[in-house]
Amino acid sequence: MDRDRWASEIAKAYDGLPVKQGYKLVYSPWSTIKTSKAAFVSLNPGGRMPDHAELCELSEERGNAYEVERHITKSPITHQFLEFCKLIGVEPIDVLTGVICPFRTDRWADAPIEVRAVGLKLGEEFWREALAVNQPGLIVSVAPQATKILSRILAVELVDRCASGWGKTTISIFQNATGQRLVQLPHLSTFKLFSRPECRPALEMALKVGDC
Repeated sequence: MDRDRWASEIAKAYDGLPVKQGYKLVYSPWSTIKTSKAAFVSLNPGGRMPDHAELCELSEERGNAYEVERHITKSPITHQFLEFCKLIGVEPIDVLTGVICPFRTDRWADAPIEVRAVGLKLGEEFWREALAVNQPGLIVSVAPQATKILSRILAVELVDRCASGWGKTTISIFQNATGQRLVQLPHLSTFKLFSRPECRPALEMALKVGDC
């Protein structure tokens, strides 16, 4: 994939939008697009930026952002992502990590319609191209909007829905004809499944631990 082209497209789109909190699309090195067997996708960067974080960048070339910024981040997903990596037995730097919409907002519901529309369109184009490169076998989504777009890209069908071990929340499992598995988890900033022992059996089953 052409990193320069994507950097130019995201920057150009950002310059024309009524938001100036920054952007980030890929939370791991660009090279993970070619090598990763697992992907972790959320909706968009939150407004609570880590101290001294870069405002506008396409990808995180220092490593995986959740790991690199774990001591300064304000995101509650950080610990959950790192525990996810431990559970599937893959180093954070080796997981293709990112968002559907690259533009940073405080709350998705409050983002201008134009920002959401442009961000989701760009995100769908990017992930359609990125996921076709190495075709990772496991893709995890932590946002319904991300799952909707990823489902369309991967042409998956729902094959199972199970209790997560956290109240009434569930985990949805999708799969396509080539065996790629898309797992929809409850949003980990609220439902910290990887910190709850009762959730481990469901997570192990949904993520097919040991297959990555």
